[in-house]
This record gives sequence, C-alpha cells and structure tokens, in this order.
Amino acid sequence: MLELKNIQKKYNPGKPNENMVLKDVSLTVCDGDLIAITGRSGSGKSTLLHIIALMDNPTKGEYRFEGKDAAKLSDSQSAKYRNENIGILLQDFRLLETENVIKNVSAPLYFSKTPFKQIKQKAYSALEKIGIENLAKRTVSTLSGGEKQRVALARAIVNSPSVLLADEPTGALDSKNRDMLMDLILELNRQKTTIVIVTHDNEVAGRCASTFSMVDGKIV
Repeated sequence: MLELKNIQKKYNPGKPNENMVLKDVSLTVCDGDLIAITGRSGSGKSTLLHIIALMDNPTKGEYRFEGKDAAKLSDSQSAKYRNENIGILLQDFRLLETENVIKNVSAPLYFSKTPFKQIKQKAYSALEKIGIENLAKRTVSTLSGGEKQRVALARAIVNSPSVLLADEPTGALDSKNRDMLMDLILELNRQKTTIVIVTHDNEVAGRCASTFSMVDGKIV
C-alpha cells in the first residue's frame, strides 16, 4: 500500500543552516499493518509521517501511495487524495474549541464528495464508532483531554480512510486515557484500517504489531 524508497529530506539546501532530516529511509507498509515508529525528538519520525501523509515532499527518493507516484500529484491533488484516503490524528487535537463536537467531526466532509444532507449523519456514525455519540452537542472547550482526543479520532475516521496516521496521539494523555485511546485504535486496525503511529511511548509501541526505530534520520 505505502512504499518509500531511499527517501531524503533536506531543509535549507546549500545554506549554512542546511539540515538533512531524513537519510535514505525505505519503508513498506502493507494493507492492515499496525506499525509504530519510535525515536527521540529530532530523529526525523514526524517529518517521515508528514511525507507519508502527503503534507510534505521528499528532497530525493520515491514514495508511492496505493501505486500512485506522490511526486506526480499537484498540491490540490495531494490535498484531495489525503482527504479521501488518509486520517490524521495529532497530539494537540486541532479542534475548534468554541464549536460543538458534531461540527468538528463534520469538518473533513465538507471537502469530500459526501452530499450535504448526509454530512451530519455520517459524522454521528463516526462518533458512534468511537463510542462518544453522547458528546455530539457538547462544546469542545467543555471536554476533558481524553474526550477531545477521542473526538479528534472520530474526525480522523469520518471519511472511512484506508490509512490512519497518528503523531504522538497519546502524548497529552494520562495512562488511563492512553490505554482507552489505544483500545480504540486497535479495534480500528482489526476492522482492516492500516495504522502508522509515531510515538516515544514504549507502552504504545508495545501494543503495535511491528516497531521501527529512527535514529538521526535513519530507520535502524
């Protein structure tokens, strides 16, 4: 499904502050995989996830998403493909604090092919899948951290993506909410969603089927 070959990422090339963040990274992610990518801060793991998510382009190397050459996609095509095929879960939730839950979860659907009349029901179905439909009318600012991250997860899967990418998804959670979130992520994986998690948490990595470690921009 996802194939990266000799990926390099260099920032500020040719300048005194040139920085090679990724160094010939190769990785294959198959349908239904549950993978953790671990490493210290600055090891390149988040940069790699951004490239997988079609949010950034490699300086060198080849990336194919479901057979498509990412280098040949325009910015608008990448955005459309990401919206339709990739769910993204971040540590800081990125929710609209003053809006209610159902509106937050609905947001990606306004950029999809979903008919307007079906948006609310599809968002509610995502909340049901995560088991938080009771929060639908709550304003985000009134929720706990654990509740916000589950709302963010519902938003990430509202388009039924084939791939879920999570960047330190449990970093802002206590152990109870971390375990609850991982239970939900593992259930999604059992339902055939391919999942890649970037984490520094050994407890999270230990629950994944495969773990890759990054050191100084390389997978070791």
